[in-house]
Amino acid sequence: MSFTELARIALLGTDNTVFPADLLRQIQDKGLNVEKEPPLIVAEAAALFSQIKKAGFLLEDFVGELPQPSGETEENACSLKSIRHLQLILDGKFGAILPEFLHHLLENGKRLPTDLLPSLMARDDLQEWWHLIGVSLSETGKWLLGQHPKWKIRVETPDESLWQTGDKLQRLALFQSWRLHEPAQAVE
Repeated sequence: MSFTELARIALLGTDNTVFPADLLRQIQDKGLNVEKEPPLIVAEAAALFSQIKKAGFLLEDFVGELPQPSGETEENACSLKSIRHLQLILDGKFGAILPEFLHHLLENGKRLPTDLLPSLMARDDLQEWWHLIGVSLSETGKWLLGQHPKWKIRVETPDESLWQTGDKLQRLALFQSWRLHEPAQAVE
């Protein structure tokens, strides 16, 4: 069972990611019911993993590359009061004032809090306000978005050679990146 994959799903939220089929198979092989709600699957699998670790079983070796940490401290993050205001906006009570909030955030040189980014990225009008959201991200926020398969195209620019050599999904990601960052290139 891959604890790293479980941790990634828990950090991104079960609403924002999908369980890989091999992870579900591994969890099911350990005797857990994978037909439950995703948060329960994560909790039970993490509990099982913890017990396996305590019992002294050898853990699988990690294969792959860990993402580099952002290395930034949140020096210019919003105040706690601003974070609470943003929570109210994202909860839907005052959703219409998101652009105004973002403008004031930028005017004061502050950055979006990283713990609210998943809620912000789930908004239906994200595309409409991305030009304000993108410049309001801290390096940690950009790093966090880069860890999610759907969100990383917003902060990473794919290699342009993929337009000629990449598969359909890679070309689509490149085109979407151009639309966000270089609209003239996308039209061309």
